[in-house]
Formats: sequence, structure tokens, C-alpha cells
Amino acid sequence: MGEDNIFEGNEGLEFTEEVTVGEEAVISMIFTVTGDGDNKTVKVGHLAGDWENPAISKTTTVTAIRMPDTVIHDGVEYTVTAIGDYAFAELTNLQTVSMQSLTSIPSYGFAGATNLSSVSLPAVLAANGSAFSYGSALEVLELPNLTLLNSSPLLQNMTALKELRLPKNTSSLSGMISTTQNIELMDIGVTTTIGLNLNTTYFKKLEYLIMRNATTVCTPYSSTIFTSASPLGSGEGLILVPSSMVSSYKADAAWGAYAAQIKAIEDYPDICG
Repeated sequence: MGEDNIFEGNEGLEFTEEVTVGEEAVISMIFTVTGDGDNKTVKVGHLAGDWENPAISKTTTVTAIRMPDTVIHDGVEYTVTAIGDYAFAELTNLQTVSMQSLTSIPSYGFAGATNLSSVSLPAVLAANGSAFSYGSALEVLELPNLTLLNSSPLLQNMTALKELRLPKNTSSLSGMISTTQNIELMDIGVTTTIGLNLNTTYFKKLEYLIMRNATTVCTPYSSTIFTSASPLGSGEGLILVPSSMVSSYKADAAWGAYAAQIKAIEDYPDICG
């Protein structure tokens, strides 16, 4: 246990603690105090992180991290609510991460974690650019409570990614995904605009598109929505929307070209959850 920087009060304080992250795994981890009032909170990582200064040594052999919801420093208990920029960047041995109290993901938070194949981040509400970029082993990314994507690209060079599930998302996804090419399912949540061009080879395997806004037809990037090379573009995939919106989508000038593929979310629980 040690301290790196002392500020007036504890907010901004960096400290290091030994943290139990699995049944027998204990690692040294850096934290920064983000709240020192009634709600005492910390983020994992430096006050100002970079590629060379993640929260954990890049030489760690730990493959799984199950982050505790709280950490105690000098007798004070802090809730872990965030991770800093580059906190887990380039941790190439890391395979699974579970952080149940994490509410936001910063830029490059997990970038370059090339063997990361499973994440459980149920409380995350917001994510920043390149949070998971170059994570070439992750096949399914589900952020069930995320509403806001702050900058682009969120996902870049994630060559294994097959499913992106963001059921509460309100952002347009503009520029959020590039050079994936294997994505088969996208749940884009309740957004009213798709600022992402699905008519490119990056989406040549796209088979399922889920849109959850129950009052507004989602505006696509262009009138030809999908590349003809994809299952959706060739008439084989499914466009899933709330049952109350099926007729509106079929009557829409752009979406109407795919009328036969537009179905109700409620009829496909195995796909939509």
C-alpha cells in the first residue's frame, strides 16, 4: 500500500492497493479518488493515464479480473465507479473482466487487450472512444444499461466481434464501428438515428438489426440501408422493432424496401432477449 500524489483533501489522490480479483489472484492496482464527500468513490487507474501507465502492470499473468465493488484505503471505504483512460490497455494476458459497479468506460479503457474474450459490465451508462478497440478476441459485447456513446470510434479493429448489444442506447453510433467485418447482430437500442453506414463491407455479415424505439421510426444513414453482400441486404436477415412500430417501418420510404424482413421484437425473444 502506498501513495503517489497528495492533493488538498482526498479528491485526486492516487494510491496503490493489493486487490483480490479472483479466488487466488491478488494484484497491485492503482486507484484515484474521484469523490470524497458523502459518496466516496474511486476510479481504477491514474489521474491521467496513458499507454505506458495502465492501472495494472502489463507484465501481470492474471487472466481474469473480478473487480470488487469497493476498495479500502487508510481505513476509508470507496466505491469503484469508473476506470481511468488506458486503465486496462494492452493487458494482453487478460481474458475476462467483471466489474459490477462500473458506471463509465473512458477512452482506451480496454484497448489493445487482445485476448479479452468476455466482459460483464452491467452498470455502465456511458462509454468513450476506442474503449475496446483492437480487442481482437471479443465476440460478444453487451452493455445492457449503456445510454450514451461520447465519441468515436468505440469499436475499431475488433475482428472477432459478432454481436453488439446496446438495448438502451440513445446515440446514433456515428463512426462508432469500423474494420470489424464479422458482426452478425446489432441491437442499437432506442436511438432515433443511425449515423453509421451499414452499406459497407464492414457489415457484410449483418443478419439481425434490433431497434427498440417504440414511438419513432429510426432514420437510416442512407436510403439503401444495407450492403447487398449481407444477409439483411439480400433478403435473408431480420429487422426487429417493437410490434407497435412494424407497420410504420413497412410504410417508410427507406425501410419499406425490406418490408418482408421487418418483424416484431416480441416474437423473437431468443434473439432479442
